[in-house]
Amino acid sequence: MRWNVLLGLSGIVFIYLILGGVCFHFLESGHEEETRRVSREYMQQFLDEKQCVTAEELKELISFAIEVYDSGVQPANTTTPPVWDIFSSVFFSVTVITTIGYGNLSPTTKRGRIFFVLYATFGIPLCLIFLAGLGDRLTVRIEIMSSKKVFFFFFFFLN
Repeated sequence: MRWNVLLGLSGIVFIYLILGGVCFHFLESGHEEETRRVSREYMQQFLDEKQCVTAEELKELISFAIEVYDSGVQPANTTTPPVWDIFSSVFFSVTVITTIGYGNLSPTTKRGRIFFVLYATFGIPLCLIFLAGLGDRLTVRIEIMSSKKVFFFFFFFLN
């Protein structure tokens, strides 16, 4: 693969990652904000209305807290940064197409999960093609450097 083709492909991969991150951000951040708002309102209402808590009310509160926790939101701590900010979303996009799968961030909405499947279906092959082309170009450069033993010596032993 020629350098100009590889450069164009790297631009396509970069744009694909940014667009994927923006899409994940907009698909998931609204749900996250709504969950935070509802959980704060619920907790405030619970505290306002309940002077003495019954077993059934406590079970209801616990099940709601588990539901909120499973969605990745910590409602009691309002200083917690959003899970689906733009940088986290782009990072998630990188882990999807490189198949690294780092962290515990994953889409929770149905639209986000559908987009995830489509994004990975096209992104993983795109990333593999890019990495194969990059590997080809680097192999050529290493072969050229190894044929010039003086440069090879200075490159590896003086750095």
